[in-house]
Amino acid sequence: MSESSEQWRVEFDAEAQPQAGPGQRIVDLSHVIRDGMVTFPGLPGPEIGEYLSREQSRERYAPGTEFSFSRISMLANTGTYVDSPFHRFAGGDDIAAVQLSRLADLDALVEQRPALVGIDSLNIDDAADGTRPAHTALLEAGIPIVEHLRGLEQLPPYGFRFSAVPPAVQGMGSFPVRAYALVGDQR
Repeated sequence: MSESSEQWRVEFDAEAQPQAGPGQRIVDLSHVIRDGMVTFPGLPGPEIGEYLSREQSRERYAPGTEFSFSRISMLANTGTYVDSPFHRFAGGDDIAAVQLSRLADLDALVEQRPALVGIDSLNIDDAADGTRPAHTALLEAGIPIVEHLRGLEQLPPYGFRFSAVPPAVQGMGSFPVRAYALVGDQR
């Protein structure tokens, strides 16, 4: 490996990945994003495809080396997603500005003001109510909302840590997340 490529080598820290320890399990709470899926009736589904196929990439790399470059076009409210205050309020924090502590590794919600609110429905508000009172109250208070969760019946009433983290995208009020809970011994 050359000196310049050495600086780009990435080593993964297994402890940085969500892992279940003894007496614990990980519960995936997200919908898989698929080409054309509908998250909310009336809104378009994502378009997923190739930008550069493995076959096409062979022309760019050394013999035996190939890559797949995919592309996706989607609404920010696709699959399981988080709404930031910017989703409802022009001056609110966008996805990039929401602190990770509001989105990851939560187990003390009962003892403090909620870091976020999640729901296993298409929308936290009644879709027929155009004023969106739940969005308004929660996002105005700076409390992010995770919508369209699945599998919540697998969680106990307490004793789990929840994470739903999107990439830090500026200028967006919502974005898909990979939501999961670590259930079990929370010493």
